[in-house]
Amino acid sequence: MISWAYIAGFVDCDGWITNTRGKAWAVGLTQSSVNLEHMSLISKFFDDNDINHTLVERTSNTIIRGDKRQSQMINIMIKHQASLKVLMKKLIPHLLIKKDKAIGCLGWVEDRLDKRGVGKKVKQIQDTNKYWTDGEVERLNLLKRSGYGTRAIAFELSRSMNSISQKLHKMKGKG
Repeated sequence: MISWAYIAGFVDCDGWITNTRGKAWAVGLTQSSVNLEHMSLISKFFDDNDINHTLVERTSNTIIRGDKRQSQMINIMIKHQASLKVLMKKLIPHLLIKKDKAIGCLGWVEDRLDKRGVGKKVKQIQDTNKYWTDGEVERLNLLKRSGYGTRAIAFELSRSMNSISQKLHKMKGKG
């Protein structure tokens, strides 16, 4: 059964989230053509969820122990900004390895769509006197120790990146 969690695991292991020279983001999945039927199921899942994508076959050149080999690969690529926005919102809760990249992609896409007047950019309005609870500080420490970046921590804690940076700096000063 294909699910968003399954797609997230696939992206974490055999996929990519990339920013091409700072101009555009893309998400892709790659498998050997032996798995064409499985990739077709993922493609259908994307179709059913209105994710604009391409499914293409390509040749991969590899060198194994000095021998050049060619193999047929299947790629699914998502480049359409509105589709990237939906995809990132569905995948971020499930991603482990590429969560920071997904959050970066989502922020970029939302900014682009907002500039074009497509959709509404959600602005996080925060009380300037919002104090940190003990639970938030514990979660902040756990996320930081787990290797999360400032942007990912801000997303997880529903705080601004500036708030996260300031709190980490104050905690570092206290030793």
